[in-house]
Amino acid sequence: GGGTLSGGKKVANDVAKIISEVYDLADRFFYGFKGSISRLASGVARFFGLTEKSDKPDLRKELQMATSCQRCKSIEEMVERLSDDITASVKTGKASYQDWLVIYPNRIIQGTNLPESIQARFAEKTIPFLYIDNKAGASSKMPNDLGDNRRTAILNSEAVKIMTIFASKGYDSQRVAILSFDSLESLPKENPAEVGYVAMTRGKQSCHIYYVERTKPVQILEEVITRLF
Repeated sequence: GGGTLSGGKKVANDVAKIISEVYDLADRFFYGFKGSISRLASGVARFFGLTEKSDKPDLRKELQMATSCQRCKSIEEMVERLSDDITASVKTGKASYQDWLVIYPNRIIQGTNLPESIQARFAEKTIPFLYIDNKAGASSKMPNDLGDNRRTAILNSEAVKIMTIFASKGYDSQRVAILSFDSLESLPKENPAEVGYVAMTRGKQSCHIYYVERTKPVQILEEVITRLF
């Protein structure tokens, strides 16, 4: 059971009530608080004997379910798979458009204007999107081009957010899709490992990685996944 006071009175129920009230209060102040610490809370509850559940979460299985790596034959196939994955998640009710964040290391990948290609495909698939960029890197061919909208974009709108990895720093989403993970090594002034860490930690619920070539960043990622799984 729980602990006791100096007088011998058991306080298990009081502790349970306190944890429950703090838990609910924190969730009201910090949206999503319950989801982010549910495992921690359940662990604390088991420690204090506040629940009869003795099963432990399988972190390896949860990580495997939350991580997806797909090798594609081309940039075009990569964008196609991305749009299909987003559409499928919305149709099955597993996610909303708002839950998705699409990021990439560079705007130009293998001679392809990646954000422009993504926007064109999303428009064709009627996937609502919000392209976030500065004026210098924005696509001039798409109607979604708003110039420098990094500060004015409505991030909680019901739309998929599209931006570079650098622009995504400090911004989290339920699902993050990282395109051209293999091109991380082509960044001239940045540490690929640091950029990759920023990209993969943007997702709260799941991380979907797409690549074409098995470059060093991909090989290292595969080694880490193999060890974990």
